[in-house]
Parts: sequence; C-alpha cells; structure tokens
Amino acid sequence: MPIPYGIKVQIRDRSGDKATTEFLVTNTHTLIQYNLAIESLVEALDSVIGGVIEKAVLNIPVDMSALINNTALGASDVGDLGQFAFRTGDNRPVKMNVPGLIETLVASDSDDINQAQADVAAFITAMEDGILVTGSILVAPSNIGESDITTISYARERFRNRGARN
Repeated sequence: MPIPYGIKVQIRDRSGDKATTEFLVTNTHTLIQYNLAIESLVEALDSVIGGVIEKAVLNIPVDMSALINNTALGASDVGDLGQFAFRTGDNRPVKMNVPGLIETLVASDSDDINQAQADVAAFITAMEDGILVTGSILVAPSNIGESDITTISYARERFRNRGARN
C-alpha cells in the first residue's frame, strides 16, 4: 500500500505563536507537480486564515522497518547530539545536529567525535561525497543555496536543552 506524502504548512499568528497543519496527498506525481500543487494549496489556505503562512514543506515518508539498527540502544538519548560542521564548495558553513549520538563515538578526554571510527567516517563521506543511486545519479547534501557540502570542519558532542522542549 503506497504511503501518502505530507504537505506541512507553518502558520504564525499576530502574537508570534506558530502552529502547523498537514495535508496528505497521493505519492504519484513529480516534484514539479507537487511544487505547483503546494503553491495553489497555500494560496487557497491563505484566504481562509488570519495568520501568516511562513513555510510549506513536502514530507516524503520512508519505510524504516528494514534498517539494521531499528531498535533503540539501552543508553540512547536524543538529548545527546552530534554536531557536525561542514563547508560547501563556496566555503559556506553548514551545521547539522544529529540527535541520539552513541556516547562511545566521543573521545574520552574531549567533546570531539572520533572521525576515524568506521561508522562516523562513512557518515562524513556520505555528506561530503553524496550518495550514488540508480547507476550514475548522485544525490549530494547541500546548504539552503544548493551549494554541495565538500569538507568537514569539526564533529563534536553537544547536549540539547531539555527545559524548553516538549
């Protein structure tokens, strides 16, 4: 059974509070068609709300049941973050916080993540070099300006502030 895609829309009210709503759509169209549909849907929504539409995002769900590590480790904690800082081809910074960092990947005498460890190195390589899919198609991680990530600057352990989170 196909999994529908979601169009998540964030709305801000006069006091600055934000809320989201999501529309489910069939997963049988091209990205260009979804973009056109989102633009029309947002226009229609905008005429029935008093707030400001801040963004609309197309969410494409992926079946995670086949992953090797789909059971949470006993010590897993999404408050333990791996902060990976990269640079793009035009030398712009890109930071990424990865929740649930495995504690043993951090050097014992610092907050540095061991970049030589095989799993960490594979993740960094995927971020720097992209992922080759269906033959010669390369999907490359990028910044918001679509400049490809090319090098890592650092990888460190961080902790999420739990006081302000749900």
